[in-house]
Amino acid sequence: MFAIVVDGNLIGMIQAGPADDEYAVGSGACGIDFLIGDEGSIGRGLGPRIIDAFVTEEVFGHHGYLLCLSDPHEDNQRSIRALEKAGFVFQKRFHRNGVTHALLVRHHTESPSLQ
Repeated sequence: MFAIVVDGNLIGMIQAGPADDEYAVGSGACGIDFLIGDEGSIGRGLGPRIIDAFVTEEVFGHHGYLLCLSDPHEDNQRSIRALEKAGFVFQKRFHRNGVTHALLVRHHTESPSLQ
């Protein structure tokens, strides 16, 4: 788990770990979770840049994973959009414990079109 610090202020967290077995993607996959909890930092375009940097440097670079997954709640459109801007591609919707999630995937060879 990593703290997200911007201009000396703690604004959120991001973490990574081996992908859940339920996805059946093998040992070369990592799952990430993240949040920006500081209301003043939401909607400023930080999420996609933070996610891209973390996945590129930590997940693919440091740990050597080939595939990265994230599964936000389907109604969490801000997270889904941030993931898409960071190079993730929607794969499917699925239900877990009565809640619908979106599964998004980014392969090591894919890069986002961040500006």
